[in-house]
Amino acid sequence: MNAIEAVMRLYGVSFDFCPHWGKSQFSMVSPLWLLLLPFLLALLAAFHRFFFKLGKGIYYFVPKMIKYYLGEEPVLKNAPTYLPFYDDMKYVMEHLDTLVIKDVAEAGGYGVVFGSDLTKEKLEEFRKMIIAEPRRFIAQEVIDFLDLPILENGETVMRNDPPSVK
Repeated sequence: MNAIEAVMRLYGVSFDFCPHWGKSQFSMVSPLWLLLLPFLLALLAAFHRFFFKLGKGIYYFVPKMIKYYLGEEPVLKNAPTYLPFYDDMKYVMEHLDTLVIKDVAEAGGYGVVFGSDLTKEKLEEFRKMIIAEPRRFIAQEVIDFLDLPILENGETVMRNDPPSVK
């Protein structure tokens, strides 16, 4: 194992990640890469975290991007989404008690709050947080998935009907 292979293993990069590279190619790489590799891997990790967290923040724009770049209407509808930092602060403040508020920096269900579940004190606390950091949050209408029709065995049925087991 040469020095570059050791650094790649230290940072968790396997050769499966870059299968078109042969191990022999690393033996001819300049020692400068040995110094730069940790910084490049850290930069890659930072970009990954940034774009992963950006997901909820761009959710609002996805239908507009589909229309603009593909010239098509989206096949699936988004839940109505509001961005306090964009044009929707007034609406979010007026309907905070009926919306789902999501912290865009959280993932995996963390940072999701139903306004209807909050006390008046907690609503006011969230109101202040949203005003202080509007880019940190999105808000969406609550969608009751139990009332949505689904396709089961070629038939449209309501979701609250238990699926048949065969």
